[in-house]
Amino acid sequence: MSPENLAGTARRPRSEWPIFVVGCHRSGTTLMRFILDTHPAIACAPETKLMGGLYEFSRYPQLRFALATLGVTSEQGSAELAQLVESIMGKYAARSGKRRWADKTPNYYRILPFIREIFAGEVLFLFVERHPFDTMTSLVEFFDQRVGVDADPETDRISRSFGAGPYSWARYWTEVNESIELFRHEHPEISHVVRYEDVVSRPDSTVGSIFDFLGENMPEDLLSQVFTARRITSGWKTTRSAAPVPFTTGPPCAGRTGSRSGSRPPGDWSDHSRRPSATRRIRRRRLCR
Repeated sequence: MSPENLAGTARRPRSEWPIFVVGCHRSGTTLMRFILDTHPAIACAPETKLMGGLYEFSRYPQLRFALATLGVTSEQGSAELAQLVESIMGKYAARSGKRRWADKTPNYYRILPFIREIFAGEVLFLFVERHPFDTMTSLVEFFDQRVGVDADPETDRISRSFGAGPYSWARYWTEVNESIELFRHEHPEISHVVRYEDVVSRPDSTVGSIFDFLGENMPEDLLSQVFTARRITSGWKTTRSAAPVPFTTGPPCAGRTGSRSGSRPPGDWSDHSRRPSATRRIRRRRLCR
């Protein structure tokens, strides 16, 4: 169902639209989740995979025929699914004392049009991108020992299709970002790209632009609270960081995100020089507190 077909239906303000965080695994989507979840109005859940399950349900071969026999149109079916998601996620947000919810599930890159249809265009996407070399290095370190045993269907599919190692994850990175690029060029009004390198090197302006896109004000102390708040992890355990680790800015840290072969502006992907891992960059920034 598209917004154009919502005759007689009042559109909600942008500040009430659901938020989805999408991107490659190991690209910074969890960091983005922590940032959103720190906001006093937004509860950002870990990977729910809820929309993926509903997508598979919607693809059941005879579902549309069955709904038609019950007098349910595809638009009505989409609206019912949206209400189901809003009920589940809305209750999650309410338990956190917040009015708005977000879902951080990287695998949604394959079903972006489905999510837009379900919510009749009233949905916002944050697409997290990270330099491919850093992403692939992290994917190799994290997933290559888990081929065939990982519970995540996307990473398991890539490993089984292309094998382990950098080539496999290069194919995955390309697949994810091509899907995102196609979608966001068709729907720029509901899409916002966030580069991980920009979040690390220019947190104030980068995160500020994110909340502008979402229609929310950014509290002055938000960045200092990102790693100290209690939150639910993907294993459904409540945790907090052992010590406060605020974002930092300032001249002492400038240039430390450059490539090993020479300095360049953060987020500049114009050459393919090997960049130091983002994990090392974050640790260096912590030393600059």
